[in-house]
Amino acid sequence: MRGLLLSAHFDLDHATETEMIDALIGAEPGNPYLVPVFEHVAANYEGWTDHLDYELKIGRALTEHGDYSNKYIGRQIIESYCYRAMDSANELKTMKPDYAPGCWVSGPFENESQIAAYRKIPFEGEPLDTLASVFGKVGVTAGWTWVQSDPSGNLFSSLAIEDAAESAIQARIFFELPGSMEVLILPGGGYGGRILLDGCEIYNDPLYRNAVMREGLLVSMQEGPHELTMSLSDNGRIVLFTLAIMDTNFEPIAGLKWLRYAKVNYRDGLTAPKIHPIFDSFNNFIDTTGNEPDTRYWKSILRLYNGYARELISELEQAFNNNEITALELWPLYIALLQNGETQLALEYLNLIRDVSTSPLIELFWTNVSASDYASVIKSFIELNSRYPDRVEIASIAALSPLLSGNVQLFVDSLMAAADRFPKYISHHKLLSDLYRESIQNPEMALDHFVKYCSGANYNMLLMRSLPTYYFELKKYDKALEAAQDNFYNYPYAYAQIQPLIQAYKYVHQEERAIALLDSLRERYPYDIEILSDLYDLYYSTGKYDESKQILQRIHILKPTAIKPYKILDSLHNFVTYDSIFGTIDAMELWDIEPTQEELGESNYWYLIDRRQKIVFQPGVVLSDVHTVRVLTDQDAVEYMQETNLGFNPSYWYNNLLTARRLRKGQPPVKGNINGSKVVFQDLQAGDAIELHYRIWEGNDGDLWKEFWDTYIVHTQYYQGYYEYSILTNRDDLRYKDDGPTPKPVENDYCGFRKISWQGEKIPAWKLDYSLSPPSEDIIGKIFISTIDNWDVYRRWYQSISDAILGKNPRSDHLADSLTSGDKTDMEKLMSLYRYIVLEIPYQVIDFNYDASIPHRPDDVLMNLWGDCKDKGHLLIQMLRRVGIDAWPVLTSTREMGSKRPLPYFGFNHLIISCVIDGDTLFVDASDLTYPVNHTLSSEVAGQPCLPINSESNNVIDRNPPYSKDDYHWHMSIMINHGDTGEYSFVDERKYYNQSAGGRRQDYFGMTEEELKTNFIAYYSDIWNALFTIDSIVHDDIKTINTVFNEVFYGKITLSTQTIGKSTIITPPIEPIINRSLLTYLGTSQQRRYDVDLRSYVGIYETSLEIIIPEEMGNPQMIDNIDLSESLYKFSLKNEWDLAKRMLVLNYSMEISDGHCDLDEFTEFTKQVLDLCNTPILLQRN
Repeated sequence: MRGLLLSAHFDLDHATETEMIDALIGAEPGNPYLVPVFEHVAANYEGWTDHLDYELKIGRALTEHGDYSNKYIGRQIIESYCYRAMDSANELKTMKPDYAPGCWVSGPFENESQIAAYRKIPFEGEPLDTLASVFGKVGVTAGWTWVQSDPSGNLFSSLAIEDAAESAIQARIFFELPGSMEVLILPGGGYGGRILLDGCEIYNDPLYRNAVMREGLLVSMQEGPHELTMSLSDNGRIVLFTLAIMDTNFEPIAGLKWLRYAKVNYRDGLTAPKIHPIFDSFNNFIDTTGNEPDTRYWKSILRLYNGYARELISELEQAFNNNEITALELWPLYIALLQNGETQLALEYLNLIRDVSTSPLIELFWTNVSASDYASVIKSFIELNSRYPDRVEIASIAALSPLLSGNVQLFVDSLMAAADRFPKYISHHKLLSDLYRESIQNPEMALDHFVKYCSGANYNMLLMRSLPTYYFELKKYDKALEAAQDNFYNYPYAYAQIQPLIQAYKYVHQEERAIALLDSLRERYPYDIEILSDLYDLYYSTGKYDESKQILQRIHILKPTAIKPYKILDSLHNFVTYDSIFGTIDAMELWDIEPTQEELGESNYWYLIDRRQKIVFQPGVVLSDVHTVRVLTDQDAVEYMQETNLGFNPSYWYNNLLTARRLRKGQPPVKGNINGSKVVFQDLQAGDAIELHYRIWEGNDGDLWKEFWDTYIVHTQYYQGYYEYSILTNRDDLRYKDDGPTPKPVENDYCGFRKISWQGEKIPAWKLDYSLSPPSEDIIGKIFISTIDNWDVYRRWYQSISDAILGKNPRSDHLADSLTSGDKTDMEKLMSLYRYIVLEIPYQVIDFNYDASIPHRPDDVLMNLWGDCKDKGHLLIQMLRRVGIDAWPVLTSTREMGSKRPLPYFGFNHLIISCVIDGDTLFVDASDLTYPVNHTLSSEVAGQPCLPINSESNNVIDRNPPYSKDDYHWHMSIMINHGDTGEYSFVDERKYYNQSAGGRRQDYFGMTEEELKTNFIAYYSDIWNALFTIDSIVHDDIKTINTVFNEVFYGKITLSTQTIGKSTIITPPIEPIINRSLLTYLGTSQQRRYDVDLRSYVGIYETSLEIIIPEEMGNPQMIDNIDLSESLYKFSLKNEWDLAKRMLVLNYSMEISDGHCDLDEFTEFTKQVLDLCNTPILLQRN
């Protein structure tokens, strides 16, 4: 009968197949072969009306007639049926396992190894304190949370922690046995990991296996309380598990109690042999009855669908290599490879099966994978349908033929005819539902056919879950709410049921009920980010801003990377980077003695600083810059300022609100929010000094930002269209210096104050300082103001801040000791500490709600798991000092490229560190990611003004080390070999050094191999002027901080060739060392007055091309070696021809140093390099 069942299956004869299953059940209802037959039905009967009926038949047969383990499996099958069919009658008749009703969960934990994360935490080996907090990933709070099971016994542990995407969790379950006995511990679900019982490891399997109750543990236990600790990994999936404890006959234990907590006596050792309810009974039966021709097939089906596909592949491939496998037994191998994503290898085995045996099923699979496009698939199925008539699956795909003509109505009619012809195959209705919903956009007909599909096969759970979505599309919101409430009632706290219910509440304007529901869920799952995010949206949309703020702050505490601090409602930032260090002087320092109201006169606010200017660029683009500091003298001024209209929407990315803050020492950050073009302040007070600084771009459509600032600074003429700047002060010692504007300042008395003003119109651009890179900010006229006598005052002030937060930081010190425990040299220690900080502490811009000048204590940075430049820099300093390395902060800037510092003023916006290693002073930027130590200063920071904060610093401004060509260095080697078919294989090996190594590592973050291949092909197809494919990519670990990063691309390429007589021309696939767009850019304006700034092109670029040329194509005509050299840049091309190996080698090399060069000379150099890189290879035959 099993043979006839398989014959019918491969013949796509569903009726005969079901007859054979009925016969098997009737003849031997307790036969263990029924277990793999069930897996067969579950995998292949989807979409047939009798799908769930046959699952129920098999489940009943095993429950009523099988041995102990098969009865247990039968109950599991019936339970699954009852869930999908929502059949409460059969559910009541089934004795469900005694599932754990809940567990304590803590997480997430580190999950870098293949074995599930497992960390000794404070409760390991001690009684559980459910009120305590522990730390999994360093700095991420992982509190213990109680998780209840759903009606099916499922424990959605990932809902109890921060984020399902990071679910590596630890769970604890307590229970009490009524007496000493042997028990079966039966965990189920999808996970990999370890299990401890009373402190002893009883299970360890690192592989993710998604199979319910696939195995258990047989343990001899004493009367009393016990504890199970489960350390589980999800491999990127949701950790979902169940736990049942039963007697050795797979029956519930009378008197078993599940506890919330118990004091447990931990054991020294424990044996817990594995039992496999699914496999053991089957294997014992085979041992008794012997193998039959189909035994390996059915055993393979069992393993395939119960978490052991990897082992199955290995075993069957070995059997194939030993010629010990039949065509029938190859079929599970083919399916397993498909499931494992090894499509090409699976296709090879399908070819082997098809060579020795053919059937409608095999042809169906073959046609699906062998056709080149959709039209070919349908045409092939039409032909296949003529060969195998009345095969439903084939006829159904052939019925899609109207798609070829694009006739939608004919397509609908064809599917309807197929549905009428094959009423038991209800997948037609699912397809019709999707068609009406997505293409025809008729939601009513879509629902009608979906109901037919679900009711036809008794898929009641699917229907119940889907109804809200269909009702939403029909705009029947009351019905959607009713359906969503039914879902939630049947399976409360299952997250898939929560979202439709929340959405339905919104549609019927019952947001308060949604808030109440989410509040209850928040208490149940306090670490679930998704629930908190939904609650935040509801609070915010209903105007409950204080509540929404609290939720947002809670999210930030739980998972700092889930929300940037500057997005908190109090922040006035919109897509801008906050001046996170020092900002400016306290505005009140402009006054020696704060004036009285009488002295201030009638106006209720004063401009202490007021700058308004327009910069007009040659293309007609205008930049308006406004920077004001207003003093609010009384309550009228507060009310006037409370709602300030900027005249533009700062959420548009090309307009910026740079600063909106209170400039009084010792006062909290200003609070407010953005409402369209208005800044609405929340907490202004009389006497406040409020700074506003914003920029508006006009006369452009946003394309302005396609080029970077210096494109306009260096290569576009501009002038000050309008300029006005004034300072109001009563201090005689206030110093100022203007930088740029031509007009001299005017100083006069104004109501008893000293007013200094600059004004001008259509002022030509001034000569920029080219001793370093052009200062991007210097196109905006600057006025330097200072109340500080010298830089040493500034340095001592910041050193006092730095010293206050360094020192006693035990968490940082302990971590520093741990990270460097195996290091022998100071450089190794620096590398270990730097690697941890850049990889594990995300960079985060600081919000208004934090003091912008004070770093967080290093221990707080570890607790927060985020920090900005000064936070991460001080953490590194703390750790370096702990391990005996002298280190100090260095203040610098990333924005004022090359600007002078004529006065000691608060103009720094970045912090790096210096340290002494083997007598040398190194500069390290702890904010950068994956860059090697001593090569961490990017082009924005290198060479910029800096102020070292240490006792040996002098009273002058210093400079960071300049950007070196060695910092940006890459080498590419392409090896091309001509194949017999005319196609070339290629190997592209690349080495990136220093800064370029770090940059390339960052390119890999968040990218799959397929995405990398797609990006590579998209980029190089045009550059190489060739068609090619990528077979595989091999690269170094991206989570390293090495000075070199290696990657290799393997693929096939079709070179562009042209044959004329005895000559063949080949276009080599060379990546231009200079991008062709640069040449276009250099030639856009012949009237530029400035030299070319080479900062953006500094580096060493090397490319080597090796190509094997077949003898029949002839020999290459060699060109002379080339050397082009100037003081700041040089290029060389060297070529070699190895006749014996038939190998042509072309070596390209270019070096560019920092500096400025003549435009015409660099343009000519660029043209020559591009021409040489694009020179074709000429082959000549004799």
